[in-house]
Amino acid sequence: MSQPKWTFVTNLGDENPLEYGGLFLYRDETGVYPEEIERVEPWTDDDEGGLRWEVQRTVLERLLDVDGMLVSLGAPEYAAEQRRPVSAWKEWFSDSLGEVAKTTGRDLAELREAFCSTNAFTRAYAYIDVANHHGWDNFDSEPRELTHVQISKRYTDGELE
Repeated sequence: MSQPKWTFVTNLGDENPLEYGGLFLYRDETGVYPEEIERVEPWTDDDEGGLRWEVQRTVLERLLDVDGMLVSLGAPEYAAEQRRPVSAWKEWFSDSLGEVAKTTGRDLAELREAFCSTNAFTRAYAYIDVANHHGWDNFDSEPRELTHVQISKRYTDGELE
C-alpha cells in the first residue's frame, strides 16, 4: 500500500487557528486513505518561556450503521469470515451517540447518518462532536507537542509531516 500524501483542504476551526485553536481537514492525494482532521491547540508556556502547541490527529473513517450500531465498513465481511457477530467491530462511541446528540443539540439520526456519509465535511463535524464530548485523547492519546518554530514551519510553510 502506498504512503499517503496529505493535502490541506480547509480550516474547520477558529479564524485564527494558531492563536485560538484550529481544526484542519486533510485529504490523501493517493485516494487510499480516508480524510483526517488535525486539532491544534495553544497549550502552555514551556520551561524557556515560549508557547507550545498540542497537535492531535483523527482519521475520519466512514462507518456503517447496522441495526443502530456504528461499525467499520468491512464489519459484515469480517464477521462472516471469522464467524463472529458484527458487533465485534462496533465503534467505541456508538452506544453514547444519544448523549453526544443531547450535548451538541443535534438530532440523533442525523448524527448517526453523518458517520456513514461519503462527504468528508459531514463526517468531520460528527467526529468533532464526539471528540468534544468524550475528549480528544480518545482519538489520539499521544498528541504531538510543538514549539513556536515547529508550529510556524508546519502551518505557514505548507509543510505537513
